[in-house]
Amino acid sequence: MKFLFLLSFILTLGLQNTFAQGFNRETLELAALMEGNFNTKNQSLIDSGYFDIRLHMKRIWPEREDAVWLYVEQSAASSPDKPYRQRIYRLINMEYNLFESAIFELPEPLRFVGEWKSPNAGKSIDPEILIPLEGCAVYLKKVGEQMYCGSTVADNCLTDWRGAKYVSSIVTVLKNGLITWDRGFDENNNYLWGAEKAGYFFERE
Repeated sequence: MKFLFLLSFILTLGLQNTFAQGFNRETLELAALMEGNFNTKNQSLIDSGYFDIRLHMKRIWPEREDAVWLYVEQSAASSPDKPYRQRIYRLINMEYNLFESAIFELPEPLRFVGEWKSPNAGKSIDPEILIPLEGCAVYLKKVGEQMYCGSTVADNCLTDWRGAKYVSSIVTVLKNGLITWDRGFDENNNYLWGAEKAGYFFERE
């Protein structure tokens, strides 16, 4: 928890002195690492405390120059055609190698299942229907060659799922995959759910 709040504090200070630069080469470099097909099969075989999860991220609307947009689909390996999470991410570059990954929900998301497989991914999605998840953006800092680390800010990402007040997401983006650690906490910052030891390691396929 101390790490989380320290990171949130640093990010908050950085955001006070930045402005959105949007779409540029640096944004494309980050998006290239995030786009692809990933799974946690090896992690689940080593530690039974983790599930085998499939993650697909596909760039959509490449003609847009305001940001890089990604369609995201996540499912259990046992039911790949029944995703439990479908989102749209909007990536923009901010000063000092800081990036914002804003998150949007889709209404009636099951109609878009498998969108990542389409050569024209995103064509069937109207940008006007996106529902922003306020306070749930992940801010990523470039900390090395092809390595980005970041998180949501403090307790801004509100939820009522399984008794939690807010969700904390810590993310690391690497050349060979992503590490994501999503956890729910109550109003007293007590841990309620999510991976206990560390995040899920999604290896690139």
